[in-house]
Amino acid sequence: MNKIFRLCYTSSNSTPKKEIMNKESGDSNDTTIEEVEENNGNNNVMGLMRMRETFYISHGSPELAIDESIPAWRFLKSWKEVCPQTPSSILIISGHWDTDVPTVNIVDRHETIYDFYGFPRAMYKIKYPAPGAPELAKRVKELLTSAGFSRVKEDRRRGLDHGAWVPLFLMYPEADIPVCQLSVSTGRGATYHYNMGKALASLKDEGVLIIGSGSATHNLRAIAPRNTTSSLGFSIHVLVENLSS
Repeated sequence: MNKIFRLCYTSSNSTPKKEIMNKESGDSNDTTIEEVEENNGNNNVMGLMRMRETFYISHGSPELAIDESIPAWRFLKSWKEVCPQTPSSILIISGHWDTDVPTVNIVDRHETIYDFYGFPRAMYKIKYPAPGAPELAKRVKELLTSAGFSRVKEDRRRGLDHGAWVPLFLMYPEADIPVCQLSVSTGRGATYHYNMGKALASLKDEGVLIIGSGSATHNLRAIAPRNTTSSLGFSIHVLVENLSS
């Protein structure tokens, strides 16, 4: 049954509240993960943790990683209260990896990509060496190919950009959960990405936590006050250009 996951604060100092609303009945349900028992073919029952929700997180400024005054910092640090079960792996889709066709990274351990400029030096010392999730990456490629995406690339060198590691650094600071990053293709349009999500939905049944990380817009130059200089004054276009250089 379709649900909307909503997270809110009552004030800047409050504890984040979790509310899952049933779209059809309006009933509240706090369960985010359920245990699913499946037969493995040998009449032995094994428990699988099925993720019931996907999550979209606005990661905001990269400085979120070190600025405890930002309300989102407190929310992400309390993430395990929202999602208490440990996922088998994480698939994260960041607005900071833009490619012509869907691409997954396949690495043994992630490098930390500092795809920003003009921030405090402490930002460039943070490491998030999460293990890669090569099996998940291959599964993503398999699902997309089966759904009609004729070209799905593999990147065997790319680590995690700040759209991925900043929220994960707060959510899972131990950096011990395998992570795979999937790119977006902004030239392809909404229907294209909707169909990607539809093809990947079954990963939740395999215990994969799927996270979309970004904001409604990343063209921050367009929304910043004119004639001002800010560490936030960059756009995704600049970031993609920097990553390509």
